[in-house]
Amino acid sequence: MSEYKDLLQKAYEQKPIQPSSPIHKNRPRNKKFKHDTPAKHIKKSQLISYYLGLFLIIVFVLYWVSEILIGKDFSLLRFLGAINIASFILFGSDKMLAASKHQITRVPEMFFYIIALAGGSLGIILGAQAFHHKTLKMRFMIWPVLIFLVQLVLIAYFWPWVVLTN
Repeated sequence: MSEYKDLLQKAYEQKPIQPSSPIHKNRPRNKKFKHDTPAKHIKKSQLISYYLGLFLIIVFVLYWVSEILIGKDFSLLRFLGAINIASFILFGSDKMLAASKHQITRVPEMFFYIIALAGGSLGIILGAQAFHHKTLKMRFMIWPVLIFLVQLVLIAYFWPWVVLTN
């Protein structure tokens, strides 16, 4: 037992072995790392318009499918459901892009604000919780929650008018 203690004491007293070369020796000298597929520089407005087109395609497909399955009744609810499902899908795709090792241009936060204003705030909130994405970023998460609360107040206020007109 004393031999074991002596060995532990010697190992503790020894200095850690220093590597012969610096750890960052093979790192490129510039600040940006080189990846297999470098991202092309795209303007934010072009990126938002690209994702807006993709979002609208998803919304119209979901709206069309819901019309086939449900019928022509409840068009406002079908529209809001399609927007929220599409925003949930795009939030998941942004999480996948964020987890990617390659430099890929991601969905801008401004686009998620636009979706939230269009009625997809619930899909963004549920997507953030389901994919554990941007949940610690309070500066981002406060706006979809506030927009959702305002939308709930507006729905509660205008609900009798919507029901009477249908």
